Amino acid sequence: MTATNHSLFHQNIIALYGKEGERWLADLPRIIRLLENAWQLSHLEVLDKADD
Repeated sequence: MTATNHSLFHQNIIALYGKEGERWLADLPRIIRLLENAWQLSHLEVLDKADD
């Protein structure tokens, strides 16, 4: 995700869910780590949005 997409993503989540969205975004790295461990995933990378 580019910085612009990242910011737009955050803006959209916060606009839709307010404080709950802010908490979810803050907790997202921990959630991802938990799922990586649970599903035995490794070498995950952020991908840019594919061109349509």
